[in-house]
Amino acid sequence: MSYATHLTSAMSYFIQFAVIAALALYLVSQRIALGCRNRRSWGSLVARLPHRPLRTENGLSQEMSVRELWGVQKQARVWFELADDADRYGTVDSATLLSIRSDALVIRWQASRAIMVRVFC
Repeated sequence: MSYATHLTSAMSYFIQFAVIAALALYLVSQRIALGCRNRRSWGSLVARLPHRPLRTENGLSQEMSVRELWGVQKQARVWFELADDADRYGTVDSATLLSIRSDALVIRWQASRAIMVRVFC
């Protein structure tokens, strides 16, 4: 076996090991994040919401900055977590859960579109 063949074989093993290690680290981090999310209380989720309500009847305001829109994205993520928590413990009927999830999805979609417009146009 030549030196070049041996080097290529060693390099392929190194790449395989690096990919497997990266995948393992990603899966471990996702497992830790899921555990943290499952341990959050209802009160801690509600505390992450802003004190003033978000008005999106006519879409997101044109005056909002990218930072404010990113905050709206985070707020919608909290609403999804609240809906998941209520669904897990069966404290809310399915129609209300569907309404919360669809509203949060619309808010995230509008915020994403507005961020893209402000950043790329």
